[in-house]
Amino acid sequence: MTQDERLAIELLVSNIYSKETDTESLYGQVTMSEADESVFELSIENERDHNKVVSTKMMKTSDFAEER
Repeated sequence: MTQDERLAIELLVSNIYSKETDTESLYGQVTMSEADESVFELSIENERDHNKVVSTKMMKTSDFAEER
């Protein structure tokens, strides 16, 4: 995977999973697998709660790209 492709996925995740309300400031973050770039971990964190992780899940890179 090229650096541009990786950046594109990171930006998509950030745009799709970020949300700002009176009580939350959520943002999505990508952690790519070093051994296998076909999967990544999606973490959603709340900035207003000291970057507390709200949820995590593994996603296939190809499924994510196809869904979006």
